[in-house]
Amino acid sequence: MRALLLLLSFASASVAFADDRPEVGAPTRLSLGLGELGEQPEAVPASRVLASAKAALLVDRPDFFGTIAISARIRGSYVLAETLWLSFGIEAFEMRNVINASVVQTQYALGPMTTGVHWNVLRTPSFSLSPYLRILWPTSTAYTFARPFGLELGASASYEIHRMLSWISGLMLPLELVGLGARMHARFFPTLATELAFHPARWFDLLAGIEIKFGTDPSAGVEYFAPKAALRFYPAKGFVFDIKGMFPMLGLERNDYVLSGSIGWVFDATLPAAPASAPMAPAPLPVAPAPAATPEEPTTLPASAPASEPFAAIR
Repeated sequence: MRALLLLLSFASASVAFADDRPEVGAPTRLSLGLGELGEQPEAVPASRVLASAKAALLVDRPDFFGTIAISARIRGSYVLAETLWLSFGIEAFEMRNVINASVVQTQYALGPMTTGVHWNVLRTPSFSLSPYLRILWPTSTAYTFARPFGLELGASASYEIHRMLSWISGLMLPLELVGLGARMHARFFPTLATELAFHPARWFDLLAGIEIKFGTDPSAGVEYFAPKAALRFYPAKGFVFDIKGMFPMLGLERNDYVLSGSIGWVFDATLPAAPASAPMAPAPLPVAPAPAATPEEPTTLPASAPASEPFAAIR
């Protein structure tokens, strides 16, 4: 680690770097849950709006079975106060294509919607910690007789190891609920994610890490162990676009590849301005003390000067 920090210090001394990135503490925004359930959020407050597309591929060659799932999402966040912000996301479009030995079927649907509230409880120049609460609303039309919804508690953290290297991690505790008539089916998936973000310049981020999702299935306690990576670009001001991928393995999850890309804008996370009707009075300027008065010596005119011309002697 010491050698890595020395290398980063040398690189930062030789590369023009301005630490005015639009986003700090932003992880790889990608998951395999319903909507945004189970997806690690940002650790630092900022207002943003993003549009993304995601594709998941499952290939089962021995059983000649496969699926292709494509979705389009709109997500964003809005800062209410210095340490409090809201988030939202909706799967505006979902397409799933299922292929097996005898049937090929395609389904189009509206996906679920999520809303959340986030609280930045700890913020230092290098560290940020933000717990959150998310709700998944039953807006999906992909289910014929069932309606999925859910809750999620969690926390996201970001630590600036160096001005060119950040460590981002999170704990997500999503609870998925599916109502079918009078029945309720619940699934709980504790998820851990950790990754490093390398940002050698203001306009570029390279992220790489792992995500582990646990389940309640007695046959296997792990849903998946998934390496993930992202390339994120900020070409101008708050404009952002990225490409990212996740590769599940070592678990019950059957998707082989998950790829996504997004484009959007990150706004400045500033507090609302004070109302115009109640302007803030400027602070009074310090007033220097007046110099102490000194007694003046009486001025006497020369005796030769006539009284009618008091300044004759001066001329």
